[in-house]
Amino acid sequence: MLRIVGAILISICGGLWGISRSIGYRNGLQYAEGLLNMIRKTQLMISYENKDLYEIVHELSTYDEFSQKGLVLQLDENEYEDALCLLLRNPCEKDDAWRILADFWRELGTSDSEGQIKMLSSLEVQAKKLVEVRVAEYEKYGKMYRSVGILFGLMAGIAVI
Repeated sequence: MLRIVGAILISICGGLWGISRSIGYRNGLQYAEGLLNMIRKTQLMISYENKDLYEIVHELSTYDEFSQKGLVLQLDENEYEDALCLLLRNPCEKDDAWRILADFWRELGTSDSEGQIKMLSSLEVQAKKLVEVRVAEYEKYGKMYRSVGILFGLMAGIAVI
């Protein structure tokens, strides 16, 4: 009886491991989609509403979609440079999404409206490519980890019995 319970628990653990790995890929996809949406909203704020840097930062921070994912710098007017330096020195996330986000915050507010729109357009193209890559990764690896986790859990459970 104890072996059967152990086999069931090992099978469940294997399945949960696979699902958690799949969720990691889904979170990466959602982060990239949030980044793309933030770039698009910023383009609209600059081109149609003529907002300056601090108004953009304040309005973006009101969106939970951006602030909960860590995309928006939470700051006052005099803290912008310090928060930007912290973001650019963040060693934990050196992937494409991090580079796009760092370029976004580094270049925002450094030129006139037309220059910013051009910069945001190039970042939007990069973010679209990133979303496409993350979708493909999630479809491929997410399904693989879910299947492999369950399979290895069942195999280990059978081996225990």
